[in-house]
Amino acid sequence: MNIKRSMLSVLIIMLVMVISGCGKNNSDDTPTTPAVTTTVITSGTGTIKAIPAGTQDYKIHNIDTNSYTTGGTLKVEIVLGSGLCSGSFDLFSQGATIPTSGTANSLAHSYDVAPGATTTVTYTFTQGQIFQFGATGNWYSTTGTTNTYSFTAKVTK
Repeated sequence: MNIKRSMLSVLIIMLVMVISGCGKNNSDDTPTTPAVTTTVITSGTGTIKAIPAGTQDYKIHNIDTNSYTTGGTLKVEIVLGSGLCSGSFDLFSQGATIPTSGTANSLAHSYDVAPGATTTVTYTFTQGQIFQFGATGNWYSTTGTTNTYSFTAKVTK
């Protein structure tokens, strides 16, 4: 009988402690992950035209990331229209010379994107700048054929 009373007393004390919050760890020891935010910074549209192999004819769109002084990840999501021309897309640094021939020396790219397809150009940067996003027809489509595209540029921090 004494054992039952002792056990009952312990259970009552534990119940009172739980209800009153006694013994609760009030410090927040839960590990936290920094908040991740993705912000759309610009979007646009354009038309590309297939060009002879070895040449470049970029339509340039500026993407301003200057407000991201400590960097982030830039993702340019591109949707190519249903025209006859495939597309190639390059991301150039601020002040880079945009080539008119040969292969591009870009920071990131997506080449030979088929009509109707979507693609993403991703680049992690350490300091904000005004990137140059270039769109052009690819070398393997029939010269002179065209297509449309749209893009959305986002930064994840």
